[in-house]
Amino acid sequence: NGDAKIIMSATTNSSGTSRSATVVVSGTGVDSKSIIVTQSFILATGETKTFVTTLYPNPTSDILNIETKQNISKIEVYDLSGRLVRSAAGKDKQISVSALNKGTYFIKLHTDNGVVSSKFIKN
Repeated sequence: NGDAKIIMSATTNSSGTSRSATVVVSGTGVDSKSIIVTQSFILATGETKTFVTTLYPNPTSDILNIETKQNISKIEVYDLSGRLVRSAAGKDKQISVSALNKGTYFIKLHTDNGVVSSKFIKN
């Protein structure tokens, strides 16, 4: 019951490439959500940009929703062998996975700031 906060912090990303982490939030009586935190490399101004993307529900049986402030140009879904099994335009920020077999899949979101990758479960 009530609200809760999760606070994450990271050191400055001076690796020269974007990095990301996926946090899965679940509980009794609530839909699970995957929260993807992507930190881009250091910009010319010396600052880094952090983007948060949420996938829900996860697991899903029908529609996978994507919550982000980024523009998504394309959504791609891959099976565990790396085969592209579904692709869609990203403007609606959701993708139907109802035709997929049950299992674990990778999703790639093509954005203005690069590609965000994560996993989801189709049940």
